[in-house]
Formats: sequence, C-alpha cells, structure tokens
Amino acid sequence: MGIPYLTATLKPYAVRRPLQDEAVVIDGPALAYHILHVCRANNISQPTYQLLGQSTVAWLDELSSHGVAAQTIYFDGYLPTSKRQVRMERLTKSTAQISRFFSSTPQGYPRNQLGLVDGNDDAGRPDILKNGIPETKPFADPSFLVPAIIDALRQSPQYQALVSVVPGEADIYCAKHVLEQGGSVLTSDSDLLAHSLGDGQVVFFRDLHRDTNSAILCSSFAPKEIFQKLGLSPSADPPRLAYERKRLPYATLPQLVRACSRPILDESDYHMFRQEYEHREGDEFPDGCLLQLNRLDPRISEIVVQFRYASRKPDGKHGDVRMYLPVLIECPTKGNAWEQSTPVRQLAYTFLGLPSPESNATILEYRRIQSTSQKGRKIQLVSAAESQRFIYEMLDLMERIKQVTRGYERFYWPLLCLALDMCECQKQDKQSHAWHIFQQRHKPSAARASNISWDVVHFVAQLQATCYSLRILRQVLFIVLDGGMELFLPNIKQLQTALLDLPPLTDFPNVNGALELLVTSGQEGLVRALGELLGVSLPLAPKPSDSFKVTKIVKKRTRSKRRDKESHKLALKSKVSTTGNRFSLLSVD
Repeated sequence: MGIPYLTATLKPYAVRRPLQDEAVVIDGPALAYHILHVCRANNISQPTYQLLGQSTVAWLDELSSHGVAAQTIYFDGYLPTSKRQVRMERLTKSTAQISRFFSSTPQGYPRNQLGLVDGNDDAGRPDILKNGIPETKPFADPSFLVPAIIDALRQSPQYQALVSVVPGEADIYCAKHVLEQGGSVLTSDSDLLAHSLGDGQVVFFRDLHRDTNSAILCSSFAPKEIFQKLGLSPSADPPRLAYERKRLPYATLPQLVRACSRPILDESDYHMFRQEYEHREGDEFPDGCLLQLNRLDPRISEIVVQFRYASRKPDGKHGDVRMYLPVLIECPTKGNAWEQSTPVRQLAYTFLGLPSPESNATILEYRRIQSTSQKGRKIQLVSAAESQRFIYEMLDLMERIKQVTRGYERFYWPLLCLALDMCECQKQDKQSHAWHIFQQRHKPSAARASNISWDVVHFVAQLQATCYSLRILRQVLFIVLDGGMELFLPNIKQLQTALLDLPPLTDFPNVNGALELLVTSGQEGLVRALGELLGVSLPLAPKPSDSFKVTKIVKKRTRSKRRDKESHKLALKSKVSTTGNRFSLLSVD
C-alpha cells in the first residue's frame, strides 16, 4: 500500500530505458486502478466494466507487441490483519466521498457521471498509454473494479492463464516470482522496493509512455544496483532502507544511508516491519486449494482463506471472519443497500462453515463504513436444515419469476433481485424501497434526463447488492461442492445449476438498464404481474414519476402517513412469505 516518499527518494537512481523483449509479472490490483486512471485521463470519468475490461486487454496487447511477455498477474486473495486499519481508512474515505457528492447534488445524480461509453466504437476506445491528470475528479470508483478486470482476463483466451488469485498480498507473490526467476514487476506500489528482489527490477505504471518512435519507455528501479551505488553492503537487508525512510520521513538520502549502516534502534519494531515483506501465509495452502481460489473474486477468496486458516486453530473454533463488502453508489439517507440481500450471503457463509456450524463461526460484515472504529454487522451461521429450507424457497421463487418474465427474459435477474428484496422486507415487517420505486409509473423521458433521482440510484444499488450476493453464493458453491456438500444438502446442486446463468459484472444492473426496466415494466404489465404473483397490494392510482425530479418532503397528517404506510406494506401470500425470518441479524454496530 506504499511507503511515503520512498519512490521519490530513489528516483534519481532509476534508469530510463525501453520496455521491450523481456519477461514481467504484474501487480493485479495496481493494474486495475491504473486502467481506471487511463480511462479517466482520456476524459472517461466513469467507464463501464466492459470498457475497463477491453482497455485492460488492449493494454496487455500493446505490451505484447513490444515483446513484453507477462508471466503472471497476481491478485490479492487475502489481506493480513496488519492492513486492517489502512483498509478501514480507505472504506471510510469512499463512503464520505459519496455522502459529499449526495449533499452537493440535491437535484439528482448527474448523468454525465454515469459510465456511458462502452468501447464498441473507436471514439470510445481510450489511448491506453495516456497518462496525466484527469480534467474532472470523479466522486467514486466503480464498486466492482478489480473483479471486473479479473473477469475480462478470464474471458480472454490469450490472458486467462495468467490470472492468479493468491492467499495473500499480490506484491509478496510478485516479489517472490522475480527473486526466483528474474524479470521486472509492473506495479504502482512502492512496497515492492522494500522486498528482496535479487536481480529483479521494479517498473511503475505511471512512468510508462510512448516516445516519438512509438517505443514504450519506462523508469526501471533495480534495488540491488541502487544499494551498490549508495555504498550499502551487498549483504544489506533490502527492507532496511525502506524502514528508515518510513521512520525518518523528512531525512535526506545520505542521512538514510548512514542510518542503515548503524545498529537498529528498535529491533522489535523493525522485526514487525520486516515481517510484512517476508511472511507468506499462503505457502501452507495445498495446490488444490490454490486452484479453487483462482476461480473466485478477491473478496470471496478472502473469506474462504479466513475459514481455512481458522479451521486449523487448536481449539476448533473459527472466531470472527471479516467480509468487507464493496462500497456502492447509494443514497446515504436511506438504509444500506446491502441489507435486504443479507440472507443470500448468510447462506453462502453457512456453506463454508458446514458441516460444523457448532464451531461458533461468526461473520462480521463491513458496509457503509463511516469511521475506522466502526464494528461490523454480526451474522451467525445457520443449521443445515435451515439452509435446506431456504434453498427450497429460493428455487421456488426463481421458478415463479421465470413465469413473470416470459418474453422479457432480459429482466429475469433484476426482477429476481427485486423479489428477494420484497420477501426479506416482508419478513422484517419493513417497507421495500425497491418495490416502492418499481410500482410507480415512470415516463420514457426519465431515460433521457440530465439528472437521475437519488431514489432510483438507490434502487439500482439494491439490485447490484443482491446480484453480487448471488455471485458470492455461486462462487462459494464451486468451492463447497468439491468437498461433498451435497451429502448434507441434497438440493444444493440444483441451486448451483440455477445460478449458472447469473450475468457477468459487465451486465450487472446499472442506471440505464434500471430506467429501461422501470419504464417498460409499467407499460407491459410486469408490475401488476409481479405484484399478483407475490401477493403484493398495488396502490390504486400511482402518480406518474419522471424518476429524476427531487420530491419535496411535505409534512402530512398522521392519518395520511398511516394510510400511505399501509398502502405500500408488503403482504406476501406465497410460500416464501409463510416462514419466519430465520436469517435474522445481530447488530454490533
């Protein structure tokens, strides 16, 4: 995650050279954010996942055309507890950015902040080696940036074999690779300069550019050679200079070199620092488990790794397993968009804990983080019998949604997400925001509006949350079915089959797709069909909504508010609604 000023300190010793005819390994998360920066440098502030994926493949193609052979692209599949504070700080910052943007746009979400460029035409394809500062500062990064890049690579015949999701930090695996095999690491992380690289080198994405002859130029850092130029002993510990830079952020380079030649002042502190660059928890993982991780998103890999580590504890107890959910672009004044899809994720967590839920494993979910000290939302695992019943209910609901969407198959997954939201709200005796938006009449002009209502933005976030929760469930099923889980849950294979057609991240619900759904549903009777199927009472005369105007909040009489509440309250009559809320939450916020 970087050591302040380390790169700038060593910059005078970097070598400007062509990047060509050589082997490299790539820091995957850094690549994802670099591609996002490239798009923004091309004035595409919120690129679609499709464009991000296309740009990543184009970027690798460009390197390949110059003889640069990527050996492996490593992605974090687990971050150690030492990185927890930094992670919480980043999540807090992202949440605050969305809140500030919401406060500054009371008229609605500006359409020009949407990812509208899809890369299908030449005008939408960015210059993939363009760098510099974007003209506009986007308020948030795409919620599923890294897994979307991984998806694009896995779908590429040329690059799918390069993807490696590892049970640790990507930079550690990159460093180990070049230490053993030589070559260069492409990254944005100055931490790589603190690793033992042998004859390996470090190249930063931001330094790549074309010269007048179309060659790719870079600044190459060779730590071993730099140490020699600085007069440090060839046997000097590579992390030592980085440690002194961190300890003495304002010292000059000669002062740092002198500090490296003296005895370490605090052996314990240095030992802890050094461990971050040497400890490889993932080395204990058998090859079969590593292959399993390679099929997962990084966040999903992380909970799998935590369950695996915890299961080896001598007391047989798992302890807390932490899940850091992606920050969604949602309305800060409404309930968290991840809330209603919690039972779907709870089922996935339970699968990872079975066949021994008595181990007291507890999931702590982190979502909409507003302070670094915030505690997670506590979710208990449930029994195999409860899981079995929930699977039956979900399969039944999926079958009935197929009936509603006959002729409108493109709306199957969004409507399934909506139905799951409605069912959970009914169980919790809450109003469903998603249903409230869905049952309104939306004019076609809404799809062309310059601003989109934050109510609709939140509706989209809820659909995305449920879609991603189903993705978590599907990927977990890949893991557990390899271990004979069908012995405990006979219908689990049927659930896996039902989830095979879940759309990729490029086709996840977005604002444009949601507006099409809202406009079409009212015109084609999908609102009434879904309401009748789930036994939901419809308002007698819903007023037309443009979906982009801010509704002024007006005080109403108590009687009017009570009548409004009753008119929107869910009264599900299906089999799904006849059971209690077996997937209840225990908040420790």
